[in-house]
Amino acid sequence: MQSGSKRLSIYVPRETEAVAKAIAAQRQISVNAVFRLALGVLKVHEEARAAGQYVGTTRDREALDQVIVAPL
Repeated sequence: MQSGSKRLSIYVPRETEAVAKAIAAQRQISVNAVFRLALGVLKVHEEARAAGQYVGTTRDREALDQVIVAPL
């Protein structure tokens, strides 16, 4: 455990556990690391939303195929 770390216990649906375990196995990381990565992505998402930026997915840097967040 890292210095300054805090243990956090959460309850998730079994489906969420299965997804987290599948991602962990695919990336060869721990389930804890999956949740830390997910929280990091959510943080970036929230910061972009607050700044009025678009967030999405694309194969082309010039156009989003799927918009997840759009400025209000």
